[in-house]
Amino acid sequence: MRLRLRALAFPLTLILLSSWSCGSGPASTKLVVLVVVDQMRGDFLTRFNDLYNGGFKRLLDDGAVFPDAAYRHAVTVTAAGHATIGTGQHPSHHGVVGNTWWNYEMGKDQNCVLDQTASPVGGDGPKASPSTELVETLGDRLKDLDAESKVVGVSWKDRSAILPAGHKADGAYWFSADCGCFITSSYFTKTVPGWLESFNGGKPADRWAGKSWERMIDDEKIYIERAREDAYPTEADGVATTFPHTMPGEVSKAYYNEIDQTPFADELILEAALAAMDGHDLGQDSHTDVLTVGFSGTDFIGHRYGPFSQEAMDQNLRLDLTLGRLLEEIDQRVGLENVVVALTADHGALPLAETVDGKRISSAEIAEIVDSEVRRRMPALDKVVVSVNAGNVYLDVPRIEAEGVAVDEVETAAIAALMNTGEVDRVYAQIDLEGPEPVNDPFWTLHRNSFYKPRSPQLLVLWKPMVYPGGKFGTGHGSAYDYDRHVPVILFGRGVTSGTFPGQAGPEDIAPTVGKLIGVEVPTEPDTRILDEALAKPAK
Repeated sequence: MRLRLRALAFPLTLILLSSWSCGSGPASTKLVVLVVVDQMRGDFLTRFNDLYNGGFKRLLDDGAVFPDAAYRHAVTVTAAGHATIGTGQHPSHHGVVGNTWWNYEMGKDQNCVLDQTASPVGGDGPKASPSTELVETLGDRLKDLDAESKVVGVSWKDRSAILPAGHKADGAYWFSADCGCFITSSYFTKTVPGWLESFNGGKPADRWAGKSWERMIDDEKIYIERAREDAYPTEADGVATTFPHTMPGEVSKAYYNEIDQTPFADELILEAALAAMDGHDLGQDSHTDVLTVGFSGTDFIGHRYGPFSQEAMDQNLRLDLTLGRLLEEIDQRVGLENVVVALTADHGALPLAETVDGKRISSAEIAEIVDSEVRRRMPALDKVVVSVNAGNVYLDVPRIEAEGVAVDEVETAAIAALMNTGEVDRVYAQIDLEGPEPVNDPFWTLHRNSFYKPRSPQLLVLWKPMVYPGGKFGTGHGSAYDYDRHVPVILFGRGVTSGTFPGQAGPEDIAPTVGKLIGVEVPTEPDTRILDEALAKPAK
């Protein structure tokens, strides 16, 4: 019987898992696979569920579905979400508070997986590792118990491959537009694995040159009913807003930078993940292995066109088929009877502001609003904002202190300036989040769970609903509101009871729940839990 979810408003990450215990034999569950569908709102599952015929349909029909699931932290961005899913901990503990954060020693924003001691392997790309992640992932804890278990991460983005896999992963692989190939880091291996060299040697990313992304369903009326008219002024760059979307005919870095704006990216991720699965022999012995797969296309497309665009709809219909292929391939290699699945996402997304009577404000405008008020009150400080990150504000604390001005005085002026815009609900300074929980503030705990003092901004800003602190085109995420926090959580497979389970749940619960299934203890936070109602009762 087909499960019907009520309307959700969230994104999604998929995990295929396996059950394991020390000394387990061949009959034990063999594989854990974490698939993160970046920026996939949960309402896609209900808006399009009768159109799904692949992986989403299989999971909804036979999985344990948690329709009320939501993140318990406020700064809902990719890196924070992926680290939370992998570790079961809040950003306040795992330390990955954003995709970037201000580094005072470097004098610039630091990438969340930057590691100056690491080098790219397999092609040009960033220096990256999981060194900034402060706690262990599920895969790390599994390898603590069984060194023969293997953990591998694959995604389009470096952070999405690295953070869920963790410190002890046998490999993490991501796409680099610098070379048009998948690369890894010297943190994981000093030489290019043979399977990766062979995979890249086939130039799999080049085959879409000159190809067009067309609607999967010929009848545009279906798209208009489920999404909206194709053209919308603030989609994309204001020009390339309608189907078909044609890739450049010449292979170049510009071409590689455009693949992720199409469903072709997720097709390529699937191929890389399957190659990595074969290359590392995952699921082929009695030791439980972990494969994390980050499908990033929904995020790039969602940012560009918005979650209610025809492009977002088509992307999800195509991703359904891609996930179906993933399940089929895993069934052939390992057998789904040996696999457990969990599905969730790293964050949701705000609709295009113009479609919901929302407003836009740029990072430059935010910085000038704060700087101008501080200058008015304290003329010696002409510029105090060093970075605006997801609408939150980093201040130039060394400069402020050098001028003999108290930082809290600058914060007071900055908060007043932000509140005077009329677009801000409240602002949390660091001292607010270090103190006791205030009365009647439903957002304080969410921001506290996002707060790690050495990396967090001085001011965490809760903009009013439907205010997008971003550019003049497209949309984003990063707030404490339901449209950014609500995500589906679905478990599926060995050891899981199918059904719909309403009530409190979140992506933070996945690692400890899967840990219980495979005999690995993953600590819970005070406000997280093991999803026991979805676990099959042992046979008597």
